[in-house]
Amino acid sequence: MGPASRWVGTVALLTVLGSAACGDDGDVADPPSGSVDLAGDDVGSAVLAGLGPDADDVDLAELRGTPVVVNFWASTCAPCVREMPALESVHQAAGDDVAFVGAAVNDRVDDALELADRTGVTYPLVADADGSFFVDAGATLLPTTLVLDQDGAVVRRLVGELTAEELVEVLADETGVEVALP
Repeated sequence: MGPASRWVGTVALLTVLGSAACGDDGDVADPPSGSVDLAGDDVGSAVLAGLGPDADDVDLAELRGTPVVVNFWASTCAPCVREMPALESVHQAAGDDVAFVGAAVNDRVDDALELADRTGVTYPLVADADGSFFVDAGATLLPTTLVLDQDGAVVRRLVGELTAEELVEVLADETGVEVALP
């Protein structure tokens, strides 16, 4: 195999691996069978480092009493980028009734902050620099969104790109919080 053939093969392999790491089917899915059991509050007790030098850390346990949406994303994930404005619109419409946290997974801080600025995200952002929170949450694809109930227990894991309408429906079904989109 010549150098050009090896290069094409490497590019093809990286393309396949990149597709696996970043789900782009847009389906809203329940956790796959055999996945980590997210019942309980292990995820809902995490303390996460704020994204950037001026960001505050986020202690999910301090958010108890309010449903929480945790979105795992990366600046290099096209479906993540596309869904961020939808998540922000639900965040704005929900007000204080639902807390939102965005977790940048294995991302460069500057790239993540630039994307948040470009997409208009205003909810708290945290850095999951080594992907350990992502793994602990049983997530395998980006974007993944967790919905935590008022007690900090994960009640739904959504894999793939979400629309605002899909997230509003899940919040109503899983937490009882009705959000009216503009």
